[in-house]
Amino acid sequence: MIDKYITNLALRFSEKPIWKSIIILFFIITACSLVSVCFLLLGYDMKGPNTFLAKMSFINGFLFACILSPILETGLLYILILLTKKYLTKSITIQIFLPGIIFGSLHTYSLFYMIYAILAGIVFCFGFCSYYYNRGFKTAFWSITLIHLLRNALPFLLRLR
Repeated sequence: MIDKYITNLALRFSEKPIWKSIIILFFIITACSLVSVCFLLLGYDMKGPNTFLAKMSFINGFLFACILSPILETGLLYILILLTKKYLTKSITIQIFLPGIIFGSLHTYSLFYMIYAILAGIVFCFGFCSYYYNRGFKTAFWSITLIHLLRNALPFLLRLR
């Protein structure tokens, strides 16, 4: 039953103009960051990618976090979704949640950052599956890559002030 609901939701979502869905997904993923804020307010150390990126120059960090990572990670999501579909199940729910959990689990900066990344990964997978099954690979890949790029660019843009 939940699979049918998610399939219908994905279909309705993919019927929206691409620019609208990119904005919607971007704000949902940014809202997932509120999980991080809650942990910070509770006194937990979030140790995110900034710890790693601080060792790079601004340009190298930007290229890595905002260009290379979104392309490679979106490719990884695509592979994980296809492997899940081929070897495990045709269920779109599992195709969204399992790769999303794996995606988030690869962000090992801290447990709390991993929780945020799992939520973001599930949203990325939902968007990818919505477009992949209803509009094709190119639309799915580049729209999710763009959202990921924009999300990763936020901390860099905020540092410029």
